[in-house]
Amino acid sequence: MGSGASSSKYVAEKSEDELFKEAASLSTADRKAVLKALAAAETVESAAAKEMERTAMEGDSSGSEEDQLAKCMANIERLRRELNANQTERKALELPELSEVRKEEIQVEMKSRKELCKTLCAKGVAPSPTICVFNQIDLEKTRKLSDKGIARLIRGMSVALGKSFEVESQEEIMKTLSKSGSGEITMKGWCEGMAKLPKLLAALKADVDPQWGTLRSFRTPEEQLAKCMGNIERLRREMQSNQEERKALGLPELTDERKMEIEKEMRQRKIQCKNYRALGIEPSPGYCVFNQMDVEKKRKLDRDTLERMVKGLRKALGDKAEIEDLENIMSVLDSDKSGDIDELEWVNNVRKLPNLYKALDADLDKEFGVLASFRTPEDQLAKCMGNIQRLKRELSANQAERKALGLPVLTKERKVVIEDQLRSRKALCKKWRALGISPSPGYCVFNQVDVDHTKKLSREKMERVVKAPTVSIGSKSDVEDMATIMKVLDEDMSGNISEHEWMSNLEKCPKLYKALEADIDPDYGVLNSFRSPEDQLAKCMGNIQRIKRELDAHQEERKALGLPELTEERKAAIHAEFRSRKLERVLVAIKGAFGSKYSIEDLDTIMERLDKDKSGDISEHEWVLNVKACPNFYKALEEDLDPDFGVLNSFRTPEDQLAKCMGNLARLKAELDAGPADDRKVAIEAELLTRKELCKKFRAQGVKPSPGYCVFNQIDTEKKRVLTKEKVGEVVTALKAALGVEIEDVDAIMQKVDKGATGMITEHGWVLNLKDCPLFLKALEADLDPDYGILKCMPGAGMSFHPAGPPLSKTTQIAPQGVGVLVCFGKEAPRAMMSGNPMMNLIPMGLMFLLNQLDIEKRGWLPYLRILFGIVQATCCTTMFIVRNRISEQADAGGKVYVPAVKQMGVEVKPAMEQTTKEYDLAKWSEQMQQLTIGFLMLSFFHARMGYVIPLALQLYTTPLQVFESNLVKIHIRKMPAVGKLRRPFPPPSMFGMPPVESTENSQAKLEKTAKKLAAKISKKGK
Repeated sequence: MGSGASSSKYVAEKSEDELFKEAASLSTADRKAVLKALAAAETVESAAAKEMERTAMEGDSSGSEEDQLAKCMANIERLRRELNANQTERKALELPELSEVRKEEIQVEMKSRKELCKTLCAKGVAPSPTICVFNQIDLEKTRKLSDKGIARLIRGMSVALGKSFEVESQEEIMKTLSKSGSGEITMKGWCEGMAKLPKLLAALKADVDPQWGTLRSFRTPEEQLAKCMGNIERLRREMQSNQEERKALGLPELTDERKMEIEKEMRQRKIQCKNYRALGIEPSPGYCVFNQMDVEKKRKLDRDTLERMVKGLRKALGDKAEIEDLENIMSVLDSDKSGDIDELEWVNNVRKLPNLYKALDADLDKEFGVLASFRTPEDQLAKCMGNIQRLKRELSANQAERKALGLPVLTKERKVVIEDQLRSRKALCKKWRALGISPSPGYCVFNQVDVDHTKKLSREKMERVVKAPTVSIGSKSDVEDMATIMKVLDEDMSGNISEHEWMSNLEKCPKLYKALEADIDPDYGVLNSFRSPEDQLAKCMGNIQRIKRELDAHQEERKALGLPELTEERKAAIHAEFRSRKLERVLVAIKGAFGSKYSIEDLDTIMERLDKDKSGDISEHEWVLNVKACPNFYKALEEDLDPDFGVLNSFRTPEDQLAKCMGNLARLKAELDAGPADDRKVAIEAELLTRKELCKKFRAQGVKPSPGYCVFNQIDTEKKRVLTKEKVGEVVTALKAALGVEIEDVDAIMQKVDKGATGMITEHGWVLNLKDCPLFLKALEADLDPDYGILKCMPGAGMSFHPAGPPLSKTTQIAPQGVGVLVCFGKEAPRAMMSGNPMMNLIPMGLMFLLNQLDIEKRGWLPYLRILFGIVQATCCTTMFIVRNRISEQADAGGKVYVPAVKQMGVEVKPAMEQTTKEYDLAKWSEQMQQLTIGFLMLSFFHARMGYVIPLALQLYTTPLQVFESNLVKIHIRKMPAVGKLRRPFPPPSMFGMPPVESTENSQAKLEKTAKKLAAKISKKGK
């Protein structure tokens, strides 16, 4: 740009439009030079105006009273702008700050000038149009007008006055007023030459407002700033508009070329607004308020909108708002009596209502150009979204619970009204979103946080609001501290923030406002990081289940696994928390399962939308934040969710899984006892081991088997997968006899559970509908043995079997009728599982506890774990093949090994035989190698398809232990003598595949003693 002199010349040569448009492309230093030149020009004008006013006050007759009034009005406006200038922006642009001394000088000077204006107006003096108009269109205060400024004046007046407007040509005006031929018009040339342009002078006199000394048809800087702010808002909405909804409504889509144009225009207009504000120009209520109220951009305001605006002003300003009545307002503003107020009528006539104009000016936020008391389109959209949520909750509320709580029940008439309101509000939201309007954080956040509808936010709630977005999108340094936020928002220092305080003051915390705005979902009007009432209810239900499981956890097994015991203090705390969470339940009701009528997105699409960090897993935050991005999947989940229990009807809960697992154990055990083929036998034993571990893990976490699957499997003795009325009647009779409690009669149960009235209850119908019989369900839960998954009141209805492991004596081999699925769930189970070396059994338990505390996947250890697992398996297989090679190479000593018969449940499944040492070792090698291969394949399958990680890590220890502690490795690799424990035939392995138990009489006696204790305890429970 150059020196200060060249900057002043640059300012003088440019029109207002050119200046601000070109400023967008200038460097920061050049823009500052332009603003300094403007300030310098303003200072020169100020000095000249002061001298003129001093002369006028002394009675100098060199200027007419009309000229004095015009100049006086202009100087008042200039002083007001200097007083209202944005000091922060002036400082950023290196313009001089307004000192306290200068403030006092301005206020004194303004007071004296206002008195002069009042005196002249009282005489009936009208301001001279020449001086008034010159000051109005000399926007840069250079005391000169260019030909472009004159062109803009003529264009504005011709649009406003229409056909009645007739003036000299632009060339004639410039030739007459610009005597020097420089193309510029000075104040002196304007005033002296105006008499030679009678048409222009007459047009100016007709258009000047005598009360304000401004042209009605020509925008003041304040009006231009207001218009500029409105255009920025319009462009922003176009940029943010929902393109799919625009397309559905037949509106043009946003192309890349249009997007670039909008971004460029927004940058230019923002710079223009910033420069206006630095000069003390404030947005005019005229254009600002009209743009704010004209939500649908019809360029007209109706009576209802005006009434809503006046009501908001009176509520916000209270006694200070002495506004004219609505009839008077409509009479003044609606000059053509059409019933609507267009933009020109509003801008030209609003000042004729001084009380209304004063109220609008007092309520107008000068930084944002909007009324604080009147909802912006963004506020209205947010409020509309909140009302939709409120109506949906009222419609889906559980009417039985509402009635029990004394709340009004939903009538048919009210339901029709709600559905009608929902349709209209959804259509309105869709229309606004298509226009690019995004819901404001104000109403959205307040409605979301104010769950109990007290219309107040406490400090605790505010802390949650502040914490949510900072955790989600940034650190705490990104928002103001809590003390500052409460000081700004809680104006009356009551400790609570009302809705009006929240809406009026939220933007005064710019960092918090920006964080909330970034976190809000524009399509749903809720904070992504803050739980909605539905989210809170779901979380609350989940916590209830977690607390119940902790309360019901099997303490002996928790202790054996190294988990903390449940103390009395913790138990009391759980009961208190459980009660509090029960009380927090919100009245909601969502329709249950309707079948698979939705086309749910495929797995790849769902993973792509939910797994935002591409980690391969979906965290809780990712799930809650992104599940709505899969609309069909979300809708199916929403319909399948049971609102009273917070679970999917189609997806098994942990309780259901445990019950199903116990049922499968019973089925597998029965199949094993039937004497299957060898290959099937191996597969059954492997599956039994896996399911036992799963059951044990569930019980250690406090999960109890659900009555649904357990009871169905127990009373479906013929395995037809259906239950008859007679079977249900037997259960009801047994429960009443055992518990002495009240239960629904059999007919009522059949009506609830057998929805199709077929007389037969399927497993799915039983599990899904059993909760509709609360007394029956409560009785089943009370009588169900959580360790065995059977009803204690029906001992003869279950299968009988004993745990896998070493053969027991005849007195303990058969468990009493009615014993459930897993004997090893008894209190003596840990001791029964122990092998000869206690440390060999404690290490896996310690490892399991350690692995539960570590998140292998999050730490990025999973690839290394897989590699290590492969190395360990390869090492073990290599060792086994070395063992086979050494067995094959050894010479047969000629001795025989007697192998006893193998019996199960008293039935001989493998006869006794004699083998050579070599034959025996090769047979045992085959068995061990088969176990090793099946274990590897099953673990690989469970890891690949089900994502199990902990079993994979445990095998790094247990597999080498099984191989290197096996008898064959001890004899053929470690060269230990085959005597004592290593004497052939080898004792049978333990039930968990750990090193063999002792074959001594003492060890066998201990095992039989443990088994007797278990059988006696189980028999007592069955009775």
